[in-house]
Amino acid sequence: WSCGSFPPTMLPPTSPLPMSLTLSGLIPFVCLSSPFQTSVLPLQPYITSLGAALGRPTLNHAELQVTYAAGILSFLGAPHWGFALSGYGRSSLGSALARMSWGVVPMLLSWPCMSLPP
Repeated sequence: WSCGSFPPTMLPPTSPLPMSLTLSGLIPFVCLSSPFQTSVLPLQPYITSLGAALGRPTLNHAELQVTYAAGILSFLGAPHWGFALSGYGRSSLGSALARMSWGVVPMLLSWPCMSLPP
């Protein structure tokens, strides 16, 4: 396995921005979790106001967490498209098409999740 021209033991140093964005992506998961909502910082009054503004009076933290998770899942297919379109590893056309097909699977799995009840 290699990352471009770098062997796995000599990966380039990571910029702090990707790590910061990755860690900040956990904030909605933590803040919308049930234990956090009941003990640390109840956000339900704000969520109720948001729901009223959106015409969704029954909006709750669980529904927001599910829709956020579905959105995050849809991003997981992007590396497959990136590798396929860049020709990473000098892959064949069949391999590139397979990567693109796998690239849409996370979105197709997460889409129905957004319609599940909280």
